[in-house]
Amino acid sequence: MSDATPSSSRRTVLAALGSAGTAFTGGCLRRVRTLAGWQSSQQVHLRIKTLPADADPYALKVARAVAGWFDAAGVDAGVVPMAEQELLRQTLLRNEFDLFVMRLPPRLRDPDALYALLHSRYADAPGWRNPFGYADLDVDDLLDAQRRTDGADRADVLGELQRTIARTQPFTVLVVPDDVAAARTDRFGNWRSVDLASPLGYLSLARAGDDGETTLRLAVTDRRATSNLNPLSVEFRRDGILTGLLYDPLGYDVRGEVRPWLAEAWWFVRDDPPVARVTIREGVTWHDGEALTPADVAFTYDLLADTALGGDGGRPRRDARPRRLRRTRGRRGVGPQ
Repeated sequence: MSDATPSSSRRTVLAALGSAGTAFTGGCLRRVRTLAGWQSSQQVHLRIKTLPADADPYALKVARAVAGWFDAAGVDAGVVPMAEQELLRQTLLRNEFDLFVMRLPPRLRDPDALYALLHSRYADAPGWRNPFGYADLDVDDLLDAQRRTDGADRADVLGELQRTIARTQPFTVLVVPDDVAAARTDRFGNWRSVDLASPLGYLSLARAGDDGETTLRLAVTDRRATSNLNPLSVEFRRDGILTGLLYDPLGYDVRGEVRPWLAEAWWFVRDDPPVARVTIREGVTWHDGEALTPADVAFTYDLLADTALGGDGGRPRRDARPRRLRRTRGRRGVGPQ
């Protein structure tokens, strides 16, 4: 938005427009003011932030449609396309918005992804950290409860959680994109039976021909995924599918069960705090042939916990930086999943 700290009056009007269907269909700004309890006759201005067409044509089209709805209700609405990195910085980190339109993170297929998205205490979990400023103690309790239960009990908790979110609407899903893809079936089959939103899906493809072809070639429209393979460079990552084929986790979540992958086995030796001992598979190497060691795994976890490796201002300590970073550059990596 053009204002970093919108007035409470603007927030009130926008809330009324977003929650009351009659405000849209009536086409009467006076009725909107009545609904919101706002008596000023000044024009309300709204700027909708979104991605440009070359980054996400769906989001831009939806933003223009939403702007049209507000225009019909008497609000001066405009669309402001901006680079994804800047959009994420302004909305997710600084909360400088009245309204923004973009794709939800792909992890929302897992109900537990709502924990970081909506928990009022900005939970320490992967994903967006409550960019909506949403605070509902009932939702907090349900988000905590769904982590402590399973089976039918968890299903009941998730059902109540969904009903509460549907009533309060911290965000709204406007459309579901229809992605178009094409695949050859003469070399690899079972395309329809695998999950191509997961690295395991690509590894599950079965060779269909007898020509000895073992290379799977993919064509994508977004070059950022292959121009930078650092999984920590968020401006190049829309999802972790391709980097998930390069960096091995200790275990994979397969149908709700964590199964060993890079690790051969693990067992917990202490519960509070939890401490586990992990056995790495034998014969695992980087793709230059050098053996992968437990020290490489430990370094990766240390780096993810503190990307500055104990340094100040985002710069690693000198004694922590060179050796492991040079050893792992350009090779097959390891990381938690």
